[in-house]
Amino acid sequence: MAAPRCCSAATCGSTEPSSCDHPELAQPSAGGAVGNCHGLAKVQAYSAIVIDDDPISTDPAHYRVLWENEFVRVLEYTDTPGVQTTPHRHPNSVMVTLSAFDRRLAAGDREVDVSLPAGQAVWLPAQRHSGHNTGTSPTHAIFVELKGDAAGQPSDTAVGPRPSSR
Repeated sequence: MAAPRCCSAATCGSTEPSSCDHPELAQPSAGGAVGNCHGLAKVQAYSAIVIDDDPISTDPAHYRVLWENEFVRVLEYTDTPGVQTTPHRHPNSVMVTLSAFDRRLAAGDREVDVSLPAGQAVWLPAQRHSGHNTGTSPTHAIFVELKGDAAGQPSDTAVGPRPSSR
């Protein structure tokens, strides 16, 4: 039986971390020593980044859970001018603005500038985006996120809130 390779890179045949051609991919082991390259640890870390795009995980300094049950989760969001968020997802939600704000939302190659007054309630269809506070004031908003079938799935076209249909 062949010795296991240290590295899962297709071009690397090393079986020892010390002779691997990919030291930049080395992962520290639990004891702090450098272990495997981008084997299981790298795949797990990458998977966590791709799968866990919940804003509570991606931007914990800006989002916090106020209340939650099996039907909805209520989040509070705060930031200051210039802050940019990591890409994250929102299920179908109602956003209530507690402050007026200006921000740029981006999803892939699409960008949308949003300017909302304080006290506005808007529908936010399920989407994945990042945000940038482009204004001169802090942002303060509440998100009431739907759960279950009502949460919907992020679409490739939704970026930003939708106006009321009334």
